[in-house]
Amino acid sequence: MELERLTFFFRVAESGSFSEAAEALYTTQSSVSKQIARLERDLGAQLFERRHRKAVLTPAGERLLPEARALMEQYERMLKAVRYQPALLHIAVLPVLGYYGFSERLRAFTERHPEIKILLSEEDNATLKMLSAGKQCDAAIYRTETTEELQPHSITLGTDELALLVWEGHPLAHLKEPVPLKEFSEERFLLLNAGTDLRGQSIRLCRRAGFEPRVVYTGASGETIAGLVKEKMGVAMIMGQVAKRHVSADVRAVRVWPTAEFRMVFSLSAQGCGRPEARMLREYLAEDIRKKEERLSE
Repeated sequence: MELERLTFFFRVAESGSFSEAAEALYTTQSSVSKQIARLERDLGAQLFERRHRKAVLTPAGERLLPEARALMEQYERMLKAVRYQPALLHIAVLPVLGYYGFSERLRAFTERHPEIKILLSEEDNATLKMLSAGKQCDAAIYRTETTEELQPHSITLGTDELALLVWEGHPLAHLKEPVPLKEFSEERFLLLNAGTDLRGQSIRLCRRAGFEPRVVYTGASGETIAGLVKEKMGVAMIMGQVAKRHVSADVRAVRVWPTAEFRMVFSLSAQGCGRPEARMLREYLAEDIRKKEERLSE
């Protein structure tokens, strides 16, 4: 039995007319009659009685109708499963996504919208700013100074500021209030590389505090830098939320002044602005932020 013949069966059963079924299927009445006759031959039962130009289901036809409907629904589900292609969003991100809770937000979004999949690629901050203006990804999550104006189709996900990682025995390790940065003028500095946009900012802050930092290490790995701090190889200037994640029995985070304030930005790219799935993600994140702000204000 060909499943296509069930379509003819449904049309005739719904309309009660071979001619109306033919019109709905854009074919001839003769073609509909032939398909029904073949279906009846396949099943070995008469499905319709012709009464004054009306087609009435026989008892066999009545029994077939719900079974055929279930079969066609199963067939449609099978086709959908085979042909299903989830929408894929490419989001370029900083390698510190988990430190700010963004990975949890993205996971919650995909749980709400299982038809959308997210592909993450890590880049340095300078590259992310360029990607957000082009068509190589759908959106980017990057860091920008709070003094910079937000680009169109961008939202602020959170804010942060530079802080220092020091070893447990450092004389200033346990101070609660922000410490003048000049107090660290004699220390060796471990800095993130230029691609993070933090190395230049860290050096400028030290100069504002009246000294030139003695840089003994530059790298891209916060884990490596935290390990060097633990071994008392120097102090590290990194983002505050990242610094907190590296705090342990051997490493402490210290707030300093002057400091630099940053915001974490989610920005749709030129490509993402044209994709409804990307706009859905932006609205989801914006709504999540609004809800958190309302809870904090209560």
